[in-house]
Amino acid sequence: MSTHFQKPRVLNAKTSVSMGCLNSRQEAYWLSKEHLTNCYHHIRAYGGQTSGHDGLTFDSLSDSEWKIKISGLAGAIRGDKYKPGPTKTCNIRKPNGGFRTIHIPNHIDKIPNRACLEALTPHLDEVFVDWSYGYRANRSHTQIFAKLSKDYSFGLTFFTHYDIKKAFDNVLVSSLSRLLNNDYGVSPKVIALAKTLLLGTQPHRVIGINQGEALSGLFFNLYMHEFHDKHLLDDIHDTAKIYRYADNICIMGSSPEAVNTLQQKSLGLLTCAGLECIGNNIIDLKTDLSEILGLIIKSNGYKLGFSLPESTWARLSDSLDEAHNHPFPMRQLKLVVKGWRQATKPVSWSVTDQNRLNELLEGHGLSINLLDDSEGQD
Repeated sequence: MSTHFQKPRVLNAKTSVSMGCLNSRQEAYWLSKEHLTNCYHHIRAYGGQTSGHDGLTFDSLSDSEWKIKISGLAGAIRGDKYKPGPTKTCNIRKPNGGFRTIHIPNHIDKIPNRACLEALTPHLDEVFVDWSYGYRANRSHTQIFAKLSKDYSFGLTFFTHYDIKKAFDNVLVSSLSRLLNNDYGVSPKVIALAKTLLLGTQPHRVIGINQGEALSGLFFNLYMHEFHDKHLLDDIHDTAKIYRYADNICIMGSSPEAVNTLQQKSLGLLTCAGLECIGNNIIDLKTDLSEILGLIIKSNGYKLGFSLPESTWARLSDSLDEAHNHPFPMRQLKLVVKGWRQATKPVSWSVTDQNRLNELLEGHGLSINLLDDSEGQD
């Protein structure tokens, strides 16, 4: 990466911002030019490089031009004149099949998204329930599989799972906007900017939030917490446990009745929140198997085992085929394989899986050392 304009020093004299590192007396910093510049550097280093509706990437402009843009952005936010531009949409494959529509903001709009995320996360994350794992720092789907294994070892062998249909598309925007007015200890300027980003280019939006923007996961977790998660706290006990990963929900119980009771209350809350969801059958993992988050769950005697279904391999092969048509195919191929393996390897990976991946990569004319190579030539 080329040398970009120098990052400003933040209030604690470090050259990078960590979520929650600034206390409430320093909240004015969150929307300052200094913090927006740090967000720019973070996104440039770690965020996606796909351009938004305006076609610009970080490499489209010089350092001095980005400095001017960020200065103008800070002024617009300070004067309550900032309005985000339209997003670009694209479809990506879901782990359980089908497609998810992702909204890609213009690069300049990714900066206030990141700034709001860093300002809101320390305040909101501490109120979320412990069994919510999606879109939260230091939490992942692999932890849910570990919890399921532990529950199974304690006799919670009955299981069900379900996902919310078009979850982000059915969030009631007016309700979510009202939730942002609650006293979370966040400055009014941050809340006002968050609402502006929530509405995007549709000031009269009634339903649906843009999935794929930095704030969308936090918005969805807030909505689910207030209308679903917190209302189940008294229903979770030693004989019934529930876990949520974004719009995927699973329940473990010591009996079908324990699972059904928790499932029916969950489904009722989702319906009241305007979310469509149909519960699945309850199975006994001692004799049956299930699939969730792209993995097959089945009993291996006294513990649960996890394996990759054929559908997961087929989706990887299809994604590799599509990557060849990308403007930067080698970069896209690496992203596809890395993302796929990050989602599967921590839970289920064997020598057989590795050999099969190697064969699949070779079939696409790729090196088996693809994940370890440098960026390569496109």
